[in-house]
Formats: sequence, C-alpha cells, structure tokens
Amino acid sequence: MAPCIKNSAFIVSALICLTILVFLGIALAESERSGFAWRWRPPNGPVWQVAMFFFLYANLQSDVAFIRLMVVFGTLFITAWVTFGCAAWPDVWYEPLAALPLDQFLWGLASILAAGIPMWRQFRFDDSQIEFSVDKMYRNDAEVMWGEWFRRSGIPRAR
Repeated sequence: MAPCIKNSAFIVSALICLTILVFLGIALAESERSGFAWRWRPPNGPVWQVAMFFFLYANLQSDVAFIRLMVVFGTLFITAWVTFGCAAWPDVWYEPLAALPLDQFLWGLASILAAGIPMWRQFRFDDSQIEFSVDKMYRNDAEVMWGEWFRRSGIPRAR
C-alpha cells in the first residue's frame, strides 16, 4: 500500500476517534454542569433491531451490491422506527411520539438514493456484449478479473 494512502487512512481514523472523544467530553461536561444522571434506557423496539441487523450484515459483506442492499433495508427500517414513535422493546408502536418526521424522510431518501441508484445500476447493468481490448491470450484472465471487480466494486466493463 502506498505511504500516502496509509497516512490518509490514519488521519481519517484519528479524526473519527477524536470526534467520538469530543462528543463524550461534551456529554460528560454537560451532565456534570446540569446535574443530569445517566441511566440505562430500555432496548429499542423490534423494527430498530431489524434495521441494526441489516447495517451489521452490510458491514460483514465484501460484495458492494449486497452492502448497498443492506444499507437500503437498514435505512427503511430506521425510517419506519422513527415514524412509529421510536418504540422500546418489545413494542413496534409508541403513540405519543408517532409522527411523520420530515428530516428523517429527507435523510433517508438521500441515503437510499446514494446507495440505491448504484445498486440498481449494478444489478441491471448488462455489458456482456462488450469485448475487452486485450490480446486473445489474456481474454480469459480479463474476464475473471472483471467478474471479481464487478462483484466487489460495481466497476463496469465500459462506460
């Protein structure tokens, strides 16, 4: 791996960790200042649990098409959970908070479009008629390599 890629990956990881530490610091400082007492909350409802399962499953995949599919399902279930009132386990519906959350719909739509359009293109893209411009001796190797790249990243043969 190139040194610049290693360094940029380290910087991104460090920034993510720093952000988490800042959020924890803010939470601790604000809770101390206001006298807020932290308590354990009951588990979220089944719809939220299913959404988290899809997000977990997306992280376990190495095939980009299935990662995108699981992100779409997870987003749909999170949107349903928020709409149904953020119910705690084992309920699916919590009437006092049930509403139509415009911000969740907008963020969910943006997330579904960002994952769904490339996923749909990857599932529906048919470039099997396109020939690789490689020597005939390497054509089988090119087919195998493209098949792996397409499954893992959605890279088509031609644009």
